[in-house]
Amino acid sequence: MKFFWLIVLGMLALTCCKSTEQSLHKPTGKEKDSITVYIVKHDWHTAIIIEKAELAPLFPVLTSKFPEAHYMEISWGDKKYFMAPKGTFGLAIRAALLPTKSVVRVLGFTKNLESYFSQSNIQVVKLSRPGFCQLVGFVKGTFATKDSNKLVSLDGQDVFYLSGKTYWGIRTCNVWTARALKRGGFPITPIFSMRADYVLRKVSSEGEK
Repeated sequence: MKFFWLIVLGMLALTCCKSTEQSLHKPTGKEKDSITVYIVKHDWHTAIIIEKAELAPLFPVLTSKFPEAHYMEISWGDKKYFMAPKGTFGLAIRAALLPTKSVVRVLGFTKNLESYFSQSNIQVVKLSRPGFCQLVGFVKGTFATKDSNKLVSLDGQDVFYLSGKTYWGIRTCNVWTARALKRGGFPITPIFSMRADYVLRKVSSEGEK
């Protein structure tokens, strides 16, 4: 029975994602069907936070690994730098100058986000439902898979997953965040989004309009 409902939810999710570029508009705030995602900053690095209940129908293979989570934070970065106990200048230079392997980091939060982030380091983005589906589709495409779409976990805690994308030069974690937002219909230019501060300022300024 549980498997049946997973299939039903998956079919509904696919239906909502079959939309054209024209439908990826920014909600006015009055729309009942808008979905909220959050952009957060960890020093130089940005990530996307999505409510698990909204993500589950679209990405059950990931959300099932975090049964206690209410929110899920997803971000992307250079494999060696991201997984190192402590990032070093040498690893940062290597990531910036050479095409390198990358990973997706996934964290689950059980409490209100205010418990984890200061107000200055988190911003709200409201997307139309078709736009949200497109954003999730972009994020899913970042994960490498094997054996019938199984995710490739790189640690025992299911925090780091292998990505099929290459990290290099101007393809940074913040550009990844901007590309996901743009895919969702948010007005941002990824090539200008190298810095975490820029991404947060852009999200904040659009939210004030």
